[in-house]
Amino acid sequence: MEIKANVSLEPIRVTAQVKAPTVNGQLAGKSLIRMHSKAEFPSIGDDGCLYVDESAGIVYLWQADSLTYTAIASDWHQIQVINGGNA
Repeated sequence: MEIKANVSLEPIRVTAQVKAPTVNGQLAGKSLIRMHSKAEFPSIGDDGCLYVDESAGIVYLWQADSLTYTAIASDWHQIQVINGGNA
């Protein structure tokens, strides 16, 4: 997986791009499940799927070891503050 990010401070602007491995234009080994909201996701997910909460614009992976969905991507326009620490 490749992640690229650019940050500009005047004005603050962040652009990010995540490039996941693909096979014939499809995510390698993952099916895409689109639902209106996270509340509609199955209580037990599938490791072979990416789950999209269309109302929030967030993509999740199922984590079988913790039995939870973990957000892996979201609508970057929703980010209001990025704390750069001591950068």
